[in-house]
Amino acid sequence: MISVQDDSINTVKILFTGLDKSGKSSIILTLLRDSSTILELKPTRGAKYRDFEFLGMRIAEWDLGGQKVYRKAYLNNEPEKILGGTEILLFVIDIQDKERISEALDYLNDIYEQFELLNIQPLIYVFFHKYDPVSMIGSQIKAEINNFSLELRKRIKELLDYPKLEFYKTSIHDYQTIIVALSKILLKQNPKSQIIKNIIVDFSERLEIDALELIDDNSLIMGSFYKNSHVEKLMNAITPFFLEVNEIFEKVSFSQPYHDEIEDEMMIHKFGKYFLFKKFSLEQLESDFYLLNCKSDMFFNKDDFKIFVNLIKEILRN
Repeated sequence: MISVQDDSINTVKILFTGLDKSGKSSIILTLLRDSSTILELKPTRGAKYRDFEFLGMRIAEWDLGGQKVYRKAYLNNEPEKILGGTEILLFVIDIQDKERISEALDYLNDIYEQFELLNIQPLIYVFFHKYDPVSMIGSQIKAEINNFSLELRKRIKELLDYPKLEFYKTSIHDYQTIIVALSKILLKQNPKSQIIKNIIVDFSERLEIDALELIDDNSLIMGSFYKNSHVEKLMNAITPFFLEVNEIFEKVSFSQPYHDEIEDEMMIHKFGKYFLFKKFSLEQLESDFYLLNCKSDMFFNKDDFKIFVNLIKEILRN
């Protein structure tokens, strides 16, 4: 993720926590597309801090170790230092570890009580993590997890009685669930998101595009349009593929006679649809961005795409 030094950029403090072994660090590594080190992970010790930029915001993220000794330190010794100024709480629960659910809920409630003492009201997002695909855990276990998640959702709502509370189901084995969840959460913090959304919808409808996603170089979806739920599922399935293939090509060095970002693209034909993946850069932010488009035909007008990219660039610059 990108480290940002510009102090003029608005900062959003995200508190990222949950019990040890709930999957917090794995979620972060998945966002970083660093899945090769997930199996080597050890429990987070203390509090780890990092920042990165997204849609003109500096995201100040705290990854808090979930062992009891660290939880006591945060809550009893230095709650204002760690919890003060929090705007978003991401609380991760291992949905498959039923034996520790009560412990997780106690921890969530303890944090909430500290928020009340500090007189802050952050948005709280609970991730029901390790909500793995049927292909990994079987249909019977998946059904049990579905039912359990509904019960747990009700318990948490009754426990906190807090209006700024939402839930997401995530799994590192379903990469898109993490991307979609974090993208939706962060986009709510920035008014630019509505402008970008309007442009994407207008562009897609005018050019009869079935789906379009604008993705930043952290693999987060900054804006999207889906004609229907069927094409949305197709995009959810294929987006990680394009990002991974693009990353492979980025590691290959070779000379090119010229460079035109509008030509920096990939296309495949699958499921009766044409998927076009385009890259463009913004020098001011030293960042790359990507467009993933879906159409029923293979005609993508280059001039229209240049106009769209220029509009997006202007919004991101300002």
